[in-house]
Amino acid sequence: MLKIEIISVGTSYPAWLAEGFNEYEKRMKSKCNLVVREIDSVKKSRKLNAEEKKMAEGKSIIALLDRSSRIISLDQSGKHWTSEKLAENLNEWTHLASRFQFLIGGSEGLFKEIIDLSDNVFSLSKLTLPHALARLVLFEQLYRALMINSKHPYHR
Repeated sequence: MLKIEIISVGTSYPAWLAEGFNEYEKRMKSKCNLVVREIDSVKKSRKLNAEEKKMAEGKSIIALLDRSSRIISLDQSGKHWTSEKLAENLNEWTHLASRFQFLIGGSEGLFKEIIDLSDNVFSLSKLTLPHALARLVLFEQLYRALMINSKHPYHR
């Protein structure tokens, strides 16, 4: 079974987002083995600038990376895919790896070293999305891709 791991900065979300996360996790259960790992956000302070905050969160993400996985970072500078292209990519990548790690940074984004380690960099939108909302959009798009690949009418 396909293994998808989402590594995301942030651990506290409004109820409506948590409900959305839970709904998509339930829907995907029969199609893939989904694991979500949450990284604590580093608090802004006078001692840490934005780049240092990204680096601290990045080190926590790097510690969870599995180099045998396909690593896909979500970043505004990444490629823009349609839902169909994401489904096609997932299908193709299963020939190269059985596990996928999708990475979502915190409010400052992902540390450059993580982007450099990634097999792919994917942008959900040209818009700037809060990282929690990006996670929900990713869940929905992964679910949609799984439905496209299984020829389920959800996508229509």
